[in-house]
Amino acid sequence: LGSGGFGVVKKGEHETTKEVVAIKLLDNEVSKSDIYKEVLVLKNLNHPNLINLKDFSEKLPYVKKDGRILNKVAIVMEIAEKGTLFEYL
Repeated sequence: LGSGGFGVVKKGEHETTKEVVAIKLLDNEVSKSDIYKEVLVLKNLNHPNLINLKDFSEKLPYVKKDGRILNKVAIVMEIAEKGTLFEYL
């Protein structure tokens, strides 16, 4: 879906509920304090016009295209199905 200073964002699906989500896979270089700050902010925000936090994992199993499985730090959020704000400006 995109990339930024902290890592990449992939589209995913919850194994049980089949809900489509955005998963921010964070680079190993990102400090834990920066990660926890972002998670804390997202956790305390809850508004219909904002992307809300669904889950956080310090060891999310991520399957690479070559079949390797890596444990990644991941922030799981609602997905912006209708695009981003920048697409409407």
